[in-house]
Amino acid sequence: KYSRGPCGAYFKDWLKCTDENPGKNPDNPSEDLHLTKCADLAKALADCLNLHDEYYKNDDTAATTTTSNNDEKESMEEGEEEEELKQAWNEFIQSLEQAPSASSSGRKQIPFPSSIKPNMQLRVESSMGMAMFHSEYDPAATTTNTSFFSSSFKQKSTPNKKKTLLLAYIKDQNGNILGAGSKEDLYALSKEDNNDGDLILRFSIVKDESISITACALYEAIDDDDDDDEGERDNREEGDCEPIYVYTQLLPPKHL
Repeated sequence: KYSRGPCGAYFKDWLKCTDENPGKNPDNPSEDLHLTKCADLAKALADCLNLHDEYYKNDDTAATTTTSNNDEKESMEEGEEEEELKQAWNEFIQSLEQAPSASSSGRKQIPFPSSIKPNMQLRVESSMGMAMFHSEYDPAATTTNTSFFSSSFKQKSTPNKKKTLLLAYIKDQNGNILGAGSKEDLYALSKEDNNDGDLILRFSIVKDESISITACALYEAIDDDDDDDEGERDNREEGDCEPIYVYTQLLPPKHL
C-alpha cells in the first residue's frame, strides 16, 4: 500500500536502496548495511508517513471494506448456486415420481424391504438429520414385504437381479425436498466402519414446520448382458420401471 499515495516515491526510493545494499555492514558486522546506506531515505519515508498517517489508515479501511464486500458477494453467489441446485433437484424428483408405469400414471412407491430400510437420525434442536442407505440390494437374498401389492410388483420389476443405489432423497410431509443426491454424491464410510457399503445423506429439517420425514431411494438393476434376455428388457422399456422405496419417520413431539 505504501507504493501508492503521497509517500509512494519515498517508499520506492528507500526500497531500491535496500535492494542495492544487501548484507551486513563491513564496519559493523552485527548491523545490516542498508541501515547505514539508506538512513536518509528511511527518515524521509518515516516523516512522510507520519505526515499522511490518516491517508494510509483510510487506505487500510478501504482495503478491508473491499475484502468484506468481496466475501459477501461470494457468499451470495454460493447461496444462489445452492438454491438453483435445490430447484433443479425438486424438478427432477417431481418428474421422476410422476413417470408413468405400465399399471399407473405415476411411478410406484412402496415400503423399503426390511433388509435395506434406511437408518435415520434426527437432531431437531440443530435442524439437521442424517439417513444411511444401503448401496446395493439383492432381492434374491432377502425377503421383502409380504403384502399383496409389493409382492405382485416385485414380479413385474426385475426379480432376482442385484440392484445398485441410483439416487436418494429426503422430503417432508408436504413433499418439500430437504436433501438429495446421486450415489456418487453421498458420503461413504470407510470399509473399516462399514462392511455393507452404506452411504450417508445429510439433510436439513425445517424447524417448527417439519412433522414427518420420508427417506426415498431408487435402485436400478445391475445389467448382465449374458443373463438379461431381450423379452425382459423390452418389458422394462414399456413401463415396468423400478419402484421408489420409501420409509417415513415422525419427528419427536415438540414438547419433548
